[in-house]
Order: sequence, then C-alpha cells, then structure tokens
Amino acid sequence: MSNHYARNQEMRNEIAGVSDYGNALYSPVPGHSVNAELYYRFKPIEWLDLQPGLQYWHRPGGLSETQDAWVIGLKTVVRF
Repeated sequence: MSNHYARNQEMRNEIAGVSDYGNALYSPVPGHSVNAELYYRFKPIEWLDLQPGLQYWHRPGGLSETQDAWVIGLKTVVRF
C-alpha cells in the first residue's frame, strides 16, 4: 500500500483521538499483504475448459488486524 495513504490513516486516527481497532471511528492503517495462487487448467471435452484455483492471503488488505484467508475458485470457459 502507499506510504502516503498509511500516513493519512494515521493522521485521521490521531485527529479523532482513537487507537483501538474496535472503535468505529478507527481508520485501519495498511501495511503489506502477500498472496499466492495455485491453479491448473484442463480440458475435459473439446468445448469446455476448467480451471480450479486455490489462493492464500497473508494480511488481506494489508491490515495486520485481519486474519489470513484461503480462497478457492473455479473458472470455466465454454466455447460455442
């Protein structure tokens, strides 16, 4: 995330006088996030492609207060 944006969020928290993530006025200060994806594409029949995928997100949104996440997905392509 942008350092300018992070400083802006810190300034908003300072002006509001909040430092607790549980406070509704708190503006989360972003840092870095890391994600990795594993996918495989296969063609079971001539007109259909299937691509299942698995993603892992460390600090989603760049926020240390968020839990790590696992995301699964399925992309399909159908040819007419």
